[in-house]
Amino acid sequence: ESVPVMSHRVQLQGLSCGTVYRYVVEIRNQAGKRVSNEQLFITASHPSSTGEMRAYFIGSTESIPGINVPALGNADIIDQLVERIQSARYSIDMCFMKLDEWNVRDALIEAKQRGVKIRFICDDEYFDRKEIQSLISAGIPVISDAFGSNEGTGRMHNKFAIFDHRDTTSFSDDWVWTGSFNLTYWGNTPPALENVVCVQDQALAQVYTIEFEEMWGSSEDAPNGEFSRFGFRKQNNIPHLLTIGGRKVEVFMSPSDSPRQAIRRAFESADQSIYFCMYSFTAHSLAEWLYARKNAISDLAIRGVLDAQQTEEDGSKSEWPFLAQFADVWLDGEPNLLHHKYALIDAENPESDPMVLTGSYNWSNSAEYENDENLLLIHDPLLAGQFLQEFVARYHAAGGQAHWTWVKAEKEKWDSSFLAVYPNPFNSSTSIVYSIPEKRSPTECIIFDLLGREVYRFESSQKEGIIFWDGRDQAHRFLPSGIYILKILGGEKRLSQKIVILR
Repeated sequence: ESVPVMSHRVQLQGLSCGTVYRYVVEIRNQAGKRVSNEQLFITASHPSSTGEMRAYFIGSTESIPGINVPALGNADIIDQLVERIQSARYSIDMCFMKLDEWNVRDALIEAKQRGVKIRFICDDEYFDRKEIQSLISAGIPVISDAFGSNEGTGRMHNKFAIFDHRDTTSFSDDWVWTGSFNLTYWGNTPPALENVVCVQDQALAQVYTIEFEEMWGSSEDAPNGEFSRFGFRKQNNIPHLLTIGGRKVEVFMSPSDSPRQAIRRAFESADQSIYFCMYSFTAHSLAEWLYARKNAISDLAIRGVLDAQQTEEDGSKSEWPFLAQFADVWLDGEPNLLHHKYALIDAENPESDPMVLTGSYNWSNSAEYENDENLLLIHDPLLAGQFLQEFVARYHAAGGQAHWTWVKAEKEKWDSSFLAVYPNPFNSSTSIVYSIPEKRSPTECIIFDLLGREVYRFESSQKEGIIFWDGRDQAHRFLPSGIYILKILGGEKRLSQKIVILR
């Protein structure tokens, strides 16, 4: 070609859904040829995967003008996890630093007794805890990061689980659970402030399963010490870019995948704001990159909240004194431990590629170079808006004075009433999100079939909320595939939308 083309697109045929492929790129011309290193990509999930995402927060959230999807604050995350375990039909892979919660332990043992295949990984320091030993006594295989040839020198710091991915007969029940949430029993102490993201997606479950089985050393029920790899022994062996329900999602594991560089790219994409809630911030390079971005965009808003107790323990390693020179950063002002590890990029502007960064990854050198960690970057305005409501609550509790309005609410002057259903169409479950601020009577959610027959009804005293519907009628029978009509009634306000079930 007379004019060099720097970007090329190749369409591939005959690929399977949710499958990892290896590829190389070969370039030829008169001077010879060049071949790239081997790379990985993963295809999108089977159409029956919904891409549904749910975020749960321990602790209060604060509403923001213009955001009509309320965050799920003050959530009982243990109950949510137990329900997820109880709904598993075929397999559960859990990778948590520790297990102190007896009700999670009991739910796992009950799942084992009904035939669910369970595999569990924990940190070596917690392997002898009674809850872990109870799993082993019940016949559930458990390993730590000292298994096989591994030494357990770093921390197995993950907090993720994969549900029903090992069963290939259905792709609508593959769930990934991740976030900052440890399975810690707090007793009478206020529980730590945490976040969890749950994603229903075959491809993401496959990526996390690859990571799990690298540590497990096997794709079978029993672990294999010969091939088990933790910490510095792990390899960069997962695809990092996915498309889930139309959203761009990135995944990185420590210490093999250099998550810090992904965080740097996220910082460099920020046009309006970078916010973070972080348990430990001791990585100076991340603080320097924040400083560089602030210098590049003078009116960039950088705000953060750090756990006060951990910042004191970090001492001279903490980046708080440096951050305070150029950013609006506070130590948390609540009795709970602030255990979050999340950041938000341009969260208040849906038109600026808003992004959520979450997972087990503290902003520390041990998270980057020693520990087993996971980092999830989700490009989604809806999820970013929910995390923003959590961040604003932590920021104001710490003493911050700034206030927020979602940019799109000002630009488009939306009607204050709101109704959304996602995913739609759906297979296993969907989220009905509504807001009727001016209502003065209970909100009714009614679903009709095309013959006008009422099949489901839900009543709420709240002006706004999220209803999770699993496609069953009032008698708990699964409804067949088809089109249904949703109506939301609140005072004089009437909202309606079609819902499609695909079985």
